[in-house]
Amino acid sequence: MLFLLGVFSLSMKYKRYFLVFLLLSFVAEYSVYGFLFGWAIYWMKNKDKVQGVVWALAVQFLIGLSTQALSVLAVPLFWMKKGIRLPQLPRYFFYWFYPLHQAALILIAILIQ
Repeated sequence: MLFLLGVFSLSMKYKRYFLVFLLLSFVAEYSVYGFLFGWAIYWMKNKDKVQGVVWALAVQFLIGLSTQALSVLAVPLFWMKKGIRLPQLPRYFFYWFYPLHQAALILIAILIQ
C-alpha cells in the first residue's frame, strides 16, 4: 500500500510523468486499479464531481468486478460535506497503536491454536 501511495503522490506532483507512474503501479499492491481509482477520487474532490464519479465507475468496470469493486461504496462519503471533524489524537498515537494491535492479534492467534 505504501508503494502505491508513493507512486500516486508523485504522479500528482509530476503530472507530465503520469504514464511512467501508471506503469510503476503495475507492481504495486492494488496495481493499476488502485492508482486509477485514486485519481478518480482526486478528480471528484478537486475538479468535477460528476466526471470523478464517472471515472470511478469506469475504473471498476474496466478492471473487472471483484471484491475491490466494493470500494465504489465509499464514493458517496467523498461527496459529503467537508465539515466533518475527527477527534485530535496525540501525534505519536499510531506509532504505538499499530505495533500493539499487531501484537494483540498475534497473541490471539496463538491462544486460538
